[in-house]
Amino acid sequence: MAVPVVKVCIKANAALQTVYDLVKDFESFASFMPNVNRIEIQERGDGYVLSAWDVSVVGRQLSWIERDEFDDENFIIRYQQVEGKLARFEGEWRFERVEDGVEISLVVDFDLGKPTLAALFHPVLIRAIEENALNMLHAIKEKAEREGG
Repeated sequence: MAVPVVKVCIKANAALQTVYDLVKDFESFASFMPNVNRIEIQERGDGYVLSAWDVSVVGRQLSWIERDEFDDENFIIRYQQVEGKLARFEGEWRFERVEDGVEISLVVDFDLGKPTLAALFHPVLIRAIEENALNMLHAIKEKAEREGG
């Protein structure tokens, strides 16, 4: 069975650096994203952080720790779960200048790790992750545009 990958995009009428810096500030997400309960930075290093996430997806609380790597020159943030319940949870944020703003892309690549459950739950998870990712992008767009980017 193919491993699911979800990709969502949105355009924000804001400056590239403003949007990128907003997304790099994971800890602030809970203040403007209803589904984010808490994100705590556990470690900061040169070009990376370890972040502990606590979010609500489809009425269920999910928690994990991920390593986030920042490619500031190319406006890319790559993340990979280092602790959590999924066999794989990784992806990237990309930010590209477009006419009148920035295109924000979020890719989520995940695997339950249990082939018998995957056939049943992957379609449900794909929809839930896609909806959650779109909600995050809309919240980022609205905040970036409000701040005048």
